[in-house]
Amino acid sequence: GGQGDGGTVTVQAGSLSLIGGAQIRASTQGIGNAGRVQVDVANTLAIDGTFVLPNSQLIPSAILSEVLP
Repeated sequence: GGQGDGGTVTVQAGSLSLIGGAQIRASTQGIGNAGRVQVDVANTLAIDGTFVLPNSQLIPSAILSEVLP
């Protein structure tokens, strides 16, 4: 596996909707820090729904920071 840190994702919005499996993500693979996600929303934040892959796996709408294997 690799080694390294994920970056920073910053989002500023009046309103934000993540629907149908939409994601905001900071990640790295292997060894390292996942990174930082900062979301500043002045009014409405909506996170709802999933996306269905052809193999029936569900991908949720989300805000994530993760280290992948």
